[in-house]
Amino acid sequence: MGRGFVVAAVVVVALAVGLYLWLHPQPTTQYMRLNSNYAFILYNGNNQGTLYYVGPHGNLHDLGTFNLEMRQDFTQALNVPLQFNQNVVPQHSSYEPLDQVIVIYNPNGVVLPVANNNTILLNKLDPESYTDFVVPQNYLDKFMTAVGTGNYKAMVVSAYGANYLQYHNPQVLKLVLETMDLQHYSPQYADFIGRYIIETNNGTLIPYGFLGSTNVLSYGNNLSLTNVNTFYNGG
Repeated sequence: MGRGFVVAAVVVVALAVGLYLWLHPQPTTQYMRLNSNYAFILYNGNNQGTLYYVGPHGNLHDLGTFNLEMRQDFTQALNVPLQFNQNVVPQHSSYEPLDQVIVIYNPNGVVLPVANNNTILLNKLDPESYTDFVVPQNYLDKFMTAVGTGNYKAMVVSAYGANYLQYHNPQVLKLVLETMDLQHYSPQYADFIGRYIIETNNGTLIPYGFLGSTNVLSYGNNLSLTNVNTFYNGG
């Protein structure tokens, strides 16, 4: 094979690659920096979500709807609370549909990779820095505001705490039990954990649960909301 033939072949391949890229432009990645250590993505289904963050004055900011590019195991896990809302919640009059909010944490300020087709590339983030949380829908804004400002205390509801809630706030107890019901409902490939609660500075109690792991990866281990050593005992 002559040298001229090899050079010609290389030129042809280069032209073909260039033509392909011109006809099929590749998405470029930009980086969105938020003035907060937390970002929240309210999952809307269909690989889309609404992005929020809490500003320095405690205001909740809505940055609009984005497409989401996620790891396959994480996408699969997001279907579990959706199925729970459809199959279990209607059977219990005291239950509320559970909103899913993906909480992203970075102690140096959240930076999100975003493709030019308005897609947040969650699959480019460290899975230890984010996970999926479930919150009763009427509590979502309060949950995001409390976490974003740091004005909260996260706890595991103890047996004493459950007994206290039974007499003093039975509806919150029912929602705590709902997160535990989701835990029992979870399949092996998506381990959701319940029985957690946030108490805000003004005494509001917000039950929550979260995705601890899939059959592929652990998620959210860097978040204080998933590393809770304090028990709620009531009072």
